[in-house]
Amino acid sequence: MPFTPKFAPKYAPKFAGPTVLERVIAGFCYFSCGLVGLIYILLTGQTGRQTDFFRFNFLQSIVLGLLGILAGYAGNLVIQMLGGAVGIFSSTAANMMTSPIALLQALLQGLYYILVLYGAIWAFLGKQAQIPLLTKLVRQQM
Repeated sequence: MPFTPKFAPKYAPKFAGPTVLERVIAGFCYFSCGLVGLIYILLTGQTGRQTDFFRFNFLQSIVLGLLGILAGYAGNLVIQMLGGAVGIFSSTAANMMTSPIALLQALLQGLYYILVLYGAIWAFLGKQAQIPLLTKLVRQQM
């Protein structure tokens, strides 16, 4: 007979952790800007009964995806406007003005991909990724 402590049920953790399915779905939410989680919610029909782990990662992936999309569009808009306005006078000057902005946009896009990978890895591990400003915003909405 295996050893069971006398007080084990009293001190046993109430939450053992997310299931493997929740981990996988939460991880893939980051790669699809939350679309996989939305499909999972619709297929299971559990709209109000999600765990805090899944809800947190689902919302954080949506907010992170929206910020990435908005940053990409804003960068392209600035490059197009600045390049067009300066390009009227000189195409060389337009290239010189837009090159640093394009470099900054590429760096921000790389940071976005790193954050997506960071969030997905932590979700696959069954933990909540702590992204400085984003996590605070998501926790306020939960």
